[in-house]
Amino acid sequence: ISMAVGVVILLGLYDVLDQNQKVYRAQQEVNTMTSQVRSAMDIMARTIRSAGNNRRALKLAPAVYVADTDVIRILSDLPQDYNGDGDTFDITSPGTADDENENGDLQLNDADEDVTFFLDNGQLIKRNFSDDPPVESGDGVNLPGIDPDPNPLPPEESDVILADNILELSFRYYTLPPGETNAGELTTPVLPANLNQIQIVRIRMVAQTEHRDRQTGRFRTIDLQTEVDLRNR
Repeated sequence: ISMAVGVVILLGLYDVLDQNQKVYRAQQEVNTMTSQVRSAMDIMARTIRSAGNNRRALKLAPAVYVADTDVIRILSDLPQDYNGDGDTFDITSPGTADDENENGDLQLNDADEDVTFFLDNGQLIKRNFSDDPPVESGDGVNLPGIDPDPNPLPPEESDVILADNILELSFRYYTLPPGETNAGELTTPVLPANLNQIQIVRIRMVAQTEHRDRQTGRFRTIDLQTEVDLRNR
């Protein structure tokens, strides 16, 4: 009788531990999903917010070069630490003393200067275009005042996966803060003639856990939205 009672108690303890383990694993998946999606959203927001830097030097090229429902491509001539002194500030005249002109080089060939965000089979992709090699051919972009077709189609290694298991990625574009009524929303894809009107980009991303919850049999999901004000428009 004692052995039977002991077995029943052990089975009960095992069941409790098993349930706790399932809950722990499910929560870990939720935490991983949440962290990954929030990090990806932060990268997108920061990149889009910096779009259009040094636009006057780029002949007022649109900060948002492709504005579609599920794809956004941004351009920016960013400051670079060309002389390797740890900053991108011009303390003196260009080419003299400690610093040199690090405000941009009128090219879109540095990291994060020509970036496209899009969804590919549930993966959120950040694509960096490249200006190397200098022989240009590829995407057909020709910005006035910049070398013709500055951004050939990138090699595969220029693609970075920011997040997995993404169900939806969408962008909406506004000429003024949308508020409750979505006033000033531009129809997508935004026509080239209207790209310079974009002031606000609203991003929405929906993701799910890698596995189903063992208790409910369903995937856990997260729905994140943010609005980005283009500071260099």
